[in-house]
Amino acid sequence: MTKGLSLILCTFLTAICTANAYIDDHPLQGYKEAQGNFLNKVTYSSNGENHVVMQTESGYFKSTPDPQYPENICMNNEIHVYDFGENSKVPPVLKWKLYDFVHDCETSARLEFSKDSPMVTDLDGDGRKEVWISYYKGCHGDVSPDELKVFMYRDGVKHSIRGQTHVFVDGNFYGGDFKMDQAMKSSDRRFQDFGVNLFRRLAEDKH
Repeated sequence: MTKGLSLILCTFLTAICTANAYIDDHPLQGYKEAQGNFLNKVTYSSNGENHVVMQTESGYFKSTPDPQYPENICMNNEIHVYDFGENSKVPPVLKWKLYDFVHDCETSARLEFSKDSPMVTDLDGDGRKEVWISYYKGCHGDVSPDELKVFMYRDGVKHSIRGQTHVFVDGNFYGGDFKMDQAMKSSDRRFQDFGVNLFRRLAEDKH
């Protein structure tokens, strides 16, 4: 093989590797509605349709909400969850999305998904999957509880359990309470039990 041909082949292979690396490093490519920095994803099939659930975040960033006091620096973060229906013949179709944020937090900001999020179940075995999203949210400078939110999506319908983490301070327990929304209260008892058990486990947060 001549030196010139070797150089051309090397350049060609490098271009292919670079292109593949670009695709691998951009997991949101092809999902036009998705925003933020990719965190993780899970795929599942429900009623014969393939889905991918993606979690993203902006990442923590600083802000100075009051221009008269530029030294007062606040923290921010935003999270997104997307469920896309996938078909090899058409582009991904957005089925539902979730968005939350902490903006202009003057103390300690927290907005992060739990290690169990996202999770997919089929608790009643009917082939219609449940997608569980859970995360922590807070803005305070002490050891008081954070917000804890657990959402279940089934056929695109959101069900929620919202409350606080459970903390032990100076010999006393605080937080740990929660409330279901009407959709969750009206759902199958198996969904309620699973959601409550998940919430209680995540509420014992040791971050």
